[in-house]
Amino acid sequence: MGNPEHLLQEAKMLLGSGDAAVTTRLAEGDPVDALVAAASETNADLIVVAAPGRSPARTLRSAVAQRLVARAPCPVLVGRYVR
Repeated sequence: MGNPEHLLQEAKMLLGSGDAAVTTRLAEGDPVDALVAAASETNADLIVVAAPGRSPARTLRSAVAQRLVARAPCPVLVGRYVR
């Protein structure tokens, strides 16, 4: 998959090129717990995540995406990634 720090840096460069402030964080453990904690600690306006799925319906049925949408302290944008 590649070096996680390098992937985060690339994502930050791509997403932070506009007016929005972009924050990245590398964490271990349950992804939902880590994302909810980070969003709460930083008063995030939006969480953007990618979930696997061959169709939008399957992407939104992802167990992690469903749990995150239910628990997040802010809106969540779930996109589909292709392997």
